[in-house]
Amino acid sequence: RMERPPLFPDRTRTPLYPLVVGGLVATFHHIVAVYIVQILLAAATAVGVFRIGILLFRDARTAGVGTALVVFNPLFFLAPTMVLTETLVLFLFVYAVLGFLLFREDGKIRFLASSAMLFSLATLTRPMLLYFLPVFPSEDCFLLGEMAF
Repeated sequence: RMERPPLFPDRTRTPLYPLVVGGLVATFHHIVAVYIVQILLAAATAVGVFRIGILLFRDARTAGVGTALVVFNPLFFLAPTMVLTETLVLFLFVYAVLGFLLFREDGKIRFLASSAMLFSLATLTRPMLLYFLPVFPSEDCFLLGEMAF
């Protein structure tokens, strides 16, 4: 890997997270800005998990239990205090799923378009989501509340 200019593209590093971190550090001139944004993203992720729970189960108590399980997970709790991709990719993934579920409920194309955009950004953060995408749109997917049995 090249450490000095001229720098060349590296196929082992995905582009979105270094761009976000670099943009925040260039704008605010301190790495603390990255931590603050990651903490805000983690809080917004918890809200997204709650909304997904409401859409899937139509019960605030069940959605609250699901949100509590996410929030009190040690990895979710500690990840925003480290410069790692987990917080950003989880935020993008949760809101992509939420957008898809809102599309399934309302049929508005803007929800589907935003879901596709967020899935794309999440894939640019960590390509592991490519393994999830072929299963997600299936009519028999558990996330849609329908079972294939």
